[in-house]
Amino acid sequence: MTHKKVQARALWAWAVAGFTAPAAQVLGSVSWPLVLGIGLLSGALWIVVSKATAEGWHGPKFIYGVEYIILVLALMLWASLSGKCWATNKAVRTIPLVLLVLSACAAEGGAQAGSRCGKTLFWVLAAMFVLLGAFSLPDVQIRWLRPGDNLDVSSALWVFLLPMVSLLLPRENSARLWPWAAVTAVTGFAIAILSSGVLSPQISAGTDGAFFAMVRGISILGVAERFEAVVAAAMTLGWFCCLSLLLAAAGHMAEQIHKGWERRGIWVGAFLAGAGQWLGDIPMVQIAPYAALFAWVVVPLLGCGKKSQKSEK
Repeated sequence: MTHKKVQARALWAWAVAGFTAPAAQVLGSVSWPLVLGIGLLSGALWIVVSKATAEGWHGPKFIYGVEYIILVLALMLWASLSGKCWATNKAVRTIPLVLLVLSACAAEGGAQAGSRCGKTLFWVLAAMFVLLGAFSLPDVQIRWLRPGDNLDVSSALWVFLLPMVSLLLPRENSARLWPWAAVTAVTGFAIAILSSGVLSPQISAGTDGAFFAMVRGISILGVAERFEAVVAAAMTLGWFCCLSLLLAAAGHMAEQIHKGWERRGIWVGAFLAGAGQWLGDIPMVQIAPYAALFAWVVVPLLGCGKKSQKSEK
């Protein structure tokens, strides 16, 4: 396993690529002013926390243990949604399990390899989402651009906190973060407002995976087109980036707990997340975003897990 620092630009691209699938699955149902507000706030927090963790994580082992537990919970919850992008999928656990195995194999190669893969997939995903967004614009109804009633703060926060997982990995601080934070806010806003503008605020708010439902009805030059396969493929790539990032971070936390546990931490995390697919609806889904907020924002800002300046002198 390699423990070299990851190139910052590749790491940010990996994080944004992993953000796209959860955003497409969740944010289309949430009122767009709320999505925009949380997106801008989370982007600012991402930048602030990146500065707080610039020296890496060098705290007590129980901090790494807490981080590992929350990462496994995140894996469990996000994997459970990854199969919904394939409408014809009857075996609801098959896609999450396959993606977890593939993501674990990718994470096992180390964060450097995972970030290079994520950087490549980012450009593929960017092109696909821009294409889908452009095709949906003619179907937007101006009267439907008013804010919706779905003010699900927990779900929106849960999505926008995901890129902060990248800050758990060792990195070179050679690339500016703010453009990538802006991309997440703009992407989330576009998904929310396009879903509302095409479907109507009432329908989008009550539809699970509203962005996917919106894309299914896109027409080009008045001819209805079926884009399910395109958006399902894009979201599958996004889910792969999401889960591989979470597993790579989990492996790194396990390595900090005990040297040589990185590979074991990755596969144990994948196994627990896979086993969690048989639990049904997980009661902690409303608590998880705030647990992540504590672990990925509050902890580093308080200095727990940040290398002290005194220890360097």
